[in-house]
Amino acid sequence: MKHLSKAAVLALGVLLATAPVAAASGPDGRAAAPAAVSQAASQAANDPSDLTPEVTDGSNYTGDPTNEAALVASEDQRLIQVRTQASIARWTGSSLNVPYRVASGTGYTLVLTARTKDYTMDDLLSLAPKTFVRQPDGSYLLSENIVIESGATLTLGSSMLLTIKMFSSAQKFVSVVNYGGRLNVAGSATAPVKITSWDVDHSTPRQITDNGRAYIRSIGGTVSIEHASFESLGFWSGRTGGLSMTGSDRPITGAISAAGAALAKHHSKNSKFPEVEKDAAGEPVPGAVLPSDIIPVLEGEATNSDFSYVTASVVNTEITDNVYGVFLANAVGVSIHNVTADRSRMDGFVLHRNVSNATIVDSTARHSAVDGFRLSRSIRSVRLDTDKAENNGRDGIYIDGRALATGPSATGTSISSHGNDVVVINSTMTGNAHYGLEIRGGRSTTVRSNTISDSLMGIVVQDAASGVTVDDNHLSNLATQAIALRDGVTGGKITNNTVSNSIVGVYLRDAAADVESNRFTNMTNHGISALGAAEISVRSNIISGSGPSAVDLKRAANATTSHNTTSEWTVTKPFWQMVVSFFQPLTILWTVLGLILVFTALRGRRLKRTIRHPYADQAPMSTFTDLDPLQVRPDSLGPEDAEAARDVSEKPRGRRSADEERGQAGPFRPAEGGHVEAAFS
Repeated sequence: MKHLSKAAVLALGVLLATAPVAAASGPDGRAAAPAAVSQAASQAANDPSDLTPEVTDGSNYTGDPTNEAALVASEDQRLIQVRTQASIARWTGSSLNVPYRVASGTGYTLVLTARTKDYTMDDLLSLAPKTFVRQPDGSYLLSENIVIESGATLTLGSSMLLTIKMFSSAQKFVSVVNYGGRLNVAGSATAPVKITSWDVDHSTPRQITDNGRAYIRSIGGTVSIEHASFESLGFWSGRTGGLSMTGSDRPITGAISAAGAALAKHHSKNSKFPEVEKDAAGEPVPGAVLPSDIIPVLEGEATNSDFSYVTASVVNTEITDNVYGVFLANAVGVSIHNVTADRSRMDGFVLHRNVSNATIVDSTARHSAVDGFRLSRSIRSVRLDTDKAENNGRDGIYIDGRALATGPSATGTSISSHGNDVVVINSTMTGNAHYGLEIRGGRSTTVRSNTISDSLMGIVVQDAASGVTVDDNHLSNLATQAIALRDGVTGGKITNNTVSNSIVGVYLRDAAADVESNRFTNMTNHGISALGAAEISVRSNIISGSGPSAVDLKRAANATTSHNTTSEWTVTKPFWQMVVSFFQPLTILWTVLGLILVFTALRGRRLKRTIRHPYADQAPMSTFTDLDPLQVRPDSLGPEDAEAARDVSEKPRGRRSADEERGQAGPFRPAEGGHVEAAFS
C-alpha cells in the first residue's frame, strides 16, 4: 500500500499539472494574429467566440451626451412648430402660398412653400439677403434654417464650383430640412457642390459637436444628390447625424388639439396673424414672419397618420467627418452609387428601420468609429454590390435581421424576424477591427464573391439566422476563424469558398449547415471544426495545413463527412496538448497501474539481500573456533595464525578431509563469493 500511494500521488501530480493547460488550449487554439487584432487574439481560450476584441460601440463618442440629446429634442420641437404654423394658417384662411418665416429658438426658419418652379440659389439670395450671403472667397454662408414643404423643390447647384457654409458656433447652428418636398444637390464633375458646417469663430469646418452642428435632413419626400461633398456635419442622433433621409410616421399636416384649434380661431377673430405684405403691383412679398407664441399644444401620435417614406438617390459623393455618413430610415427605393464615407464618428452607412428596395453600389466606408455599413432591424430587399469596408472600428458590414420584439410590447411590434433577402456580393472588407461581415438573425441572406481579410474573424453568422448562403468568397489572414456559424443557425450553405492563413477555416457551433467544395490552405489548427447536436454535412472539401486534425467533428453529435481531401495536412500537436489528450480517464487508470508495476520493480532491484543461516544467532560459541582459513582475511589474524592459513591454502586441491567437510557444513559456511558475518556482541 505504501508503494501504491507513492505511484498514485505521482500520477495525480502529473494530471493536476496538465489540467490548467487543458482549459487554456484545445482544438481551437491560437496562432500569431495580424497586428490590428493580435492583442485580442492573445486572450483566446478554448472557444474563439469568447474573444472580447478592443473595439468601440459608440460609447466613447467625444461630444456632450446630455446637451446634444437635449438639442435633438429641441430640433424636433422646432420642426413641429413649423408644421403647426402652416396648419393654423390654413385653418384661419390665411394664404401662405409664398415663402414665410417662423420665429423659433435662437433664430428664424425660412419655409419654402409649394410651387411648380424650383427654388434656386438666386431665390435664396432674394428671399434671405441677410442670412444667405456671398463671401469674399466666392462661397455662401447660410445663417438661418430652411424647411422645404411638400410640393416645393430646392435645387442647389451652379455652373461654377459651389460651396455652401452652414453656420455653426457655440451659440447656434442651422439646418436644411426637406419636409415632404424635394431636395436636389445638383453638381457636376467639373462643378461639384460642397456643403460644410462652418465655425465662424475659427473660420474652419466645425469640429466640436457639444453645442450641436449644422445638418441636412429629409423627412419624407425625395432627395437627389449628385457630384457633391459633405464635410463635418451633424451631431448625436441619426436624424441629426449629418446627411439623413428618414420617412415620417407623423401627420404631414400636424395633429392639433381642440385647445389649439380654438386658439387658432381666437387669433383669427382678433386679427393677430400678420397680413401678408404686398408690393406695389399687389403681389405678395415673400418672407412674412409668423410669430412663435401661438403654437398650440400637440396631442400624442395621431392614430391615422399619413406614413411618409423617403426616396433618395446619392451619386458620386464624398462624405467626410460626419457623425453618420449617410443615415436612412423609413426609406424605399434608395440608390447609393459611388459614395465614400470617410472618418465617420459613428457608422459610415446606416439603414436603420423600415428600409426596403435599397442598393448601395461601388461605395466605400473607411475609418468609421464603429461599423462601415450597418443594416439594422426591419429591412428587406437590400443589395450591397462592389462596396468596400476598410479599417473600421468594429465590423466592415453588420446585418441585423432579428425581430423587433420577443413578445408582447407596448407598441404591439411583430416578433417575426426581418432582414429578408439581403445580398452582399463582389465587395471587399479588409482591416476591420472586429469582423469582416457579421449577420445576426434574418432570413435568406446571401454572401457571395466577396474578399475578406485582416480581421479578427471573416464571416460570422449567429442568433438563429436561417437560409444563409456563403458562396465563392475569398478569405485570408483572419486571426481566429474565417467562417463561423453558431447559436441556432439553420439551413446554412457554405460552398466554393477559398480560405487561407487562418486558425480555423469553418467553425460550426450548434448550427446546421452543409460545408461543401471549399478549399482551405495553410490552416494552423483545423480546416473544419464543429460541435453541438445540429445536423452537419462536410463533403468534397480540400484541406491543407497543419494542426491536430484537418476535420474536427468529435464534438459534433450529428455530423457526416465524405470525399474530403486531406493528404496535404500535417498532424502536429503542441507538447502540452499531447499530454492533455493522453490523459483521458481510461488512460489515467492504465497509467497508474503501469506506474505501480514499474515503481515496485525498480525498488526491488535496489534492495540487495545477504543470505544468512536462519539459526545464525543461536550458534554455540564453540563453532566460532572452527573456522575455515580460506574464509578468514589474513590481515585479521596473528602472525602464527596467518602462517598456518598460508600453509593450508598452498596445499593441493583434492578431495577434502572429513574435518574440512565438516567445516563447510558449519552454520557460517557462506555461498561462494560471500563473506562471513560475525555474530559477536
